[in-house]
Amino acid sequence: MVLLTTAVAAATLMAVPGAQAQDYPTRPITLVVPFPAGSPVDAMAREIGVDLRTTLGQPVVVDNRPGASSLTGTQYVARAAPDGYTLLLMTTSHLINAQLQPKPGYDPFDSFVPVTELIKSPVVLVVRSGLPVANMAQLAAYAKTHPMSFATWGIGSNTDIYGAMISEAIGADLLRVPYKGESPLANDLLGGQVDSAMMTVGMYKAHAKGGALRALAVNGPQRLSAFPELPTLPESGVPGPSVLGFAGILVPAGTPAPIADKLAAHIQRHLQKPDVKARWNELWGFQVSSVQRDAFGALMRKDAARWSAAIQAAHIKLD
Repeated sequence: MVLLTTAVAAATLMAVPGAQAQDYPTRPITLVVPFPAGSPVDAMAREIGVDLRTTLGQPVVVDNRPGASSLTGTQYVARAAPDGYTLLLMTTSHLINAQLQPKPGYDPFDSFVPVTELIKSPVVLVVRSGLPVANMAQLAAYAKTHPMSFATWGIGSNTDIYGAMISEAIGADLLRVPYKGESPLANDLLGGQVDSAMMTVGMYKAHAKGGALRALAVNGPQRLSAFPELPTLPESGVPGPSVLGFAGILVPAGTPAPIADKLAAHIQRHLQKPDVKARWNELWGFQVSSVQRDAFGALMRKDAARWSAAIQAAHIKLD
């Protein structure tokens, strides 16, 4: 009788996660974006939130928590209850911070459960239109004889690393100026307060028609379909910054696997719609991913090694 009771109790405990996933969600979900509102990543998060509200039947609140190159929002989610009601939309900075920051406040792998990769994201090197350069060779020559600033998405961000790598490749010291995300950076670049930056395709497209910005090259292994005339950095004689950025969804460590599975399935259902894939590529240059759960975790570990090599090659350290 005791053995039977113990067996029933054990079976009940094993069934709890599955039951949780079946009922989940029963209240609003918070999707934390560790960047300012108004960026393409923020717009993507809000679209995903709207779709999840429709398919899961509960509101999804997008909570922008920028600061410290995404550490503020990331640490918040790492400390959240592992119940599926607090999600993190993370980007490449999630991996970079863990390598550069002396006390990041989280482990990029052990503090979270991977849900799904969302996109790969190439970035474009742009300059203010008043700068007398039209290609990377001219930029290199100009930077060797004139002080030149390079705006980044924050200290230790992927664009900060790109800036260090470009400086080393062209043999000129670009003054890297950190911002709390891409939106404030874009405002100062348009206003002429800084000379150059790496921008997402979507942000560049939003401002390119006015003629205030000029694109010189794109990172990544191939040219963009939206700007086929734009050479890659390696084609322009600038080796190094070709690792693509990415974005994905994580939940706190300890979140039941069935809940993470359910989130991944619902999010991927939206991402793989042909109109979504085409629109995100057209608007923002995003390349939608289908990688999820354990495969996403393995991909992050691979990317972490690549970023570690890039950081060491560029001799990047936080002061």
